[in-house]
Amino acid sequence: MVGRKVPINFDTYGHLYFAKEVKEQKTGPCDKIQLRVIGNDGLSNPFLWQWIIALLPIDQVLKYQKWINPILDSLFTVFIYFISTKIGFSQKDAIFISALYIFTPMWFSNLSMGPRVTSLTPRLFSEIGTNIFFIVTIIPLELHYLIVLSIGIVFSFLVILSSKFSLQAIILLTPIISILSHNIYPTISLLISLVLCVVLFRRRFIDILLHHLKHLIWYYKENLNGAMPVSNRNSFHKLFGSLDKHNGFARKVMAVIGRMLSGNSYTGVLFKMQILPIVLSIYFNIKVNIDILIPDHFIIPVVGAVIIFLIVNIPRFLFLGEAERYLNHIAFFIVASLVFLSNELNMMWIVIYLLGFGFLYWVFESFILANIIPNKNAIQRISDDIVLYLQNINKKTIILSYPYHAIGVWRLMLETAHKVIFANLDDIRKGKSNTNWYADNYPYVKLDVIDKMHDELGVNVLIIDNKRLERRYIGWRPSTLWTKLEIGTPFFTVYEISE
Repeated sequence: MVGRKVPINFDTYGHLYFAKEVKEQKTGPCDKIQLRVIGNDGLSNPFLWQWIIALLPIDQVLKYQKWINPILDSLFTVFIYFISTKIGFSQKDAIFISALYIFTPMWFSNLSMGPRVTSLTPRLFSEIGTNIFFIVTIIPLELHYLIVLSIGIVFSFLVILSSKFSLQAIILLTPIISILSHNIYPTISLLISLVLCVVLFRRRFIDILLHHLKHLIWYYKENLNGAMPVSNRNSFHKLFGSLDKHNGFARKVMAVIGRMLSGNSYTGVLFKMQILPIVLSIYFNIKVNIDILIPDHFIIPVVGAVIIFLIVNIPRFLFLGEAERYLNHIAFFIVASLVFLSNELNMMWIVIYLLGFGFLYWVFESFILANIIPNKNAIQRISDDIVLYLQNINKKTIILSYPYHAIGVWRLMLETAHKVIFANLDDIRKGKSNTNWYADNYPYVKLDVIDKMHDELGVNVLIIDNKRLERRYIGWRPSTLWTKLEIGTPFFTVYEISE
């Protein structure tokens, strides 16, 4: 319901474009794919999720993409119910656990960097897979240890090959959860899966690891220099700065609330995952004051994930991604711990409160937010017009989007036959230094070299996001080489060079 009117986003187009290339290039889950990016020498990523998607008609996946992850999440919710009853919860408590998972805003909200349900990416797939991995390997399910290891190997294998972030998440979470819980099954399963990946895919998997390591080193250096969008993610200034751009008190308040929900890990958790600080406060209070024991197999994965959350939020380590995403990988343990503790302390009103808050939040995003931010669907319609125009261009065209999210480089490659400029994937020009002459802070290029980009790279279409341009180049116009087209207004300005 939350995502019923949400336009397809940047990341969804990207992963569907990867799936399209996997299908057309007939590659496997660990093979490099060639991208229609100027200067690109291929991309080494874990592509298992895209390989599975590529088994379906890509145009039909694009058409029905908004339903795929909600269906997957619904199936996981049913799994949560049945696994809860198996490990000793009553049917009523199992329903509470499932309902808390559904109505915890962090797990359905669109106000985040890459929504997990309404955006069709490997994110939800890997988070569910990691939850099941830890459920099987940590919770005593009365299964033979070989079955535990086998299931653990299968799910860690799926997670490792889903995306670079999921690979990173399971590698960071597993050792600390294994150590704290005194349980070697997660670590053994993960190690066997890594060995299996090397045996099955050999150099191709090693290349993925090396490529990701190289990317992390670059991201680390850029983050230290404050050049990445996440570099000031949790800063006080980012929450309350630049409010003069918003007219009226109400708009200023909404701007701050939006930043707190989507641009700050700590406030995001406090508002969208209230269940976590409640679980932690109850747990540490009873350890000190009350003789109530919660099974380690519920609470230890929560504690382990919170430690990773806190480490990743240290400014130096922000390059490791949005810290709250690590918490999503143990979502079941958070809700199971809350219901267990609420039962033991006769405080089920906490569960009712959280469900009520989550429901009101769901109503807000589903029925009110679209009226507060009305331009998204209008922008989508204008974007469709520009894409249609580009589809009708028969000549070789190289497109520059400013920033890369203007229409979206991935959408342009997915839905047109043209090439794009994307500095991060221009291997020829960035070389070993990971920099090139036209790149600016992500997601921008240096517009003062646009004519040189035409001469040396062949750029002949320029798409400008007008709002983003105003923030960086007041009054900028291209040279007389460029002709302004009568499409895109009021959100975009489109230029073309006719030769």
